[in-house]
Amino acid sequence: MFCFWIEAKPKRAYLFRLFLLAGMVWALWRNRNKMMFEKEFPCNPFVLLRDVVSFLQKWKVLLSEDEQIMLEKKLEEVHSWIFSFKSIDGGGSDIVVN
Repeated sequence: MFCFWIEAKPKRAYLFRLFLLAGMVWALWRNRNKMMFEKEFPCNPFVLLRDVVSFLQKWKVLLSEDEQIMLEKKLEEVHSWIFSFKSIDGGGSDIVVN
């Protein structure tokens, strides 16, 4: 899904990949903290993807115009990929809260 990273200019490619990684890791960290401290568990795995997309959209102003356009195209692909799945009701989690 994120194989488009290599399309960026060589000097900017590293920073663009770092930007994407930061969005993913930040979403993971925030969801981990919600589970750990607030005992709030995601109802399905797409919650995490939604958070990643949300952070990347908020932070895209930090990118150059070309990178913003590339990011928007890829986020649209991610959105269509997410919505191609049927909605998950949230039943049947393997997480146990004591």
